[in-house]
Amino acid sequence: MSEKIKKTEETTIPELRFHGSRKSFLVFSGASLAVTGLFLAGCNNDDDPMMPGVNLADPTSLMASNVTAGQIVLSWTDNSQGEAGFKVERSTTAASGFQEIGQVGADITTYTDTSVDVNTEYFYRVRAFTSTMTSGYTAVVSSESGTVAVNLGSGDVGILNYAYALEQLEAAFYTAVIGGGYYASASPAEKEIILDLQKHEVIHREFFKAAITAAAPADIIPSLEVDFSAINFNERASVLATAQTFEDLGVSAYNGAGQFIVNPDYLVLAGKIVSVEARHASAIRDLLNPNSADFAGDDIINTSGLEITRSIPDVLAAAGAFITTPLDASGLPTGGFQIAV
Repeated sequence: MSEKIKKTEETTIPELRFHGSRKSFLVFSGASLAVTGLFLAGCNNDDDPMMPGVNLADPTSLMASNVTAGQIVLSWTDNSQGEAGFKVERSTTAASGFQEIGQVGADITTYTDTSVDVNTEYFYRVRAFTSTMTSGYTAVVSSESGTVAVNLGSGDVGILNYAYALEQLEAAFYTAVIGGGYYASASPAEKEIILDLQKHEVIHREFFKAAITAAAPADIIPSLEVDFSAINFNERASVLATAQTFEDLGVSAYNGAGQFIVNPDYLVLAGKIVSVEARHASAIRDLLNPNSADFAGDDIINTSGLEITRSIPDVLAAAGAFITTPLDASGLPTGGFQIAV
């Protein structure tokens, strides 16, 4: 207990500051709440702690929102004065199981939870704290960590992300083929071709990842989720038909998007990659129908000798049968000059 002298016009009255609660002070002193001149600092009711300058009221208006893939953002209203910060607790049920997942400092009223699983509902509550006490909790709120559409962006970076998404798909597919031991009837020659294609697609994927990271690290898309459940990886026809679909799609995607690339260096590199993709497509087509004209069939080459192109929306619609992460291509061109058979 400390004592300061508080002067008035009539007399000198001791001002007492007691670090406890009103009730504990009365037990200590035997006094009553009506003691003349008694000033209990920071005290709102009989049970409130009395720390000078501290008013540890419960935070309110807790909100949780899922606006970015893999994140839930919390915000609340700070009603305290002198708090050390806020503690954030989370559970997968509303009534129990809460554990602290993080803290923020004084006057900070937001927290981003990045340790979430997709399509899982989480429940949150927040309370203020000092070194010796805590407030009550906010009301419990919940948010489901749904899969938010990944924005591909715009301009050259958007086109690079678009290509990166397709290369992720192709690399994942061939990796799955090899990881499953190929299909049952795969010959040594077929295994060698598929292995070469897998290596190429992984190189392409990593090239785009590095290029986008160097040019615009904040804009690179994450690793995408894929679903190959419709493919029978033990069946030759299913694997090779899917490979043809992916390779033909990739070639038409590069040919359709190249016209929108501004940076000439990117355009040259895209041209080099699409030529490799076209060789892939021819190799797969020849496996499906050896020694035929299908390697450059009429379904992909028109009467002028030009290969077909596809618009960005058309390509993403086709790839969407296998890429489960929603993609937002609203910043990319929807039309442009296209070649059809």
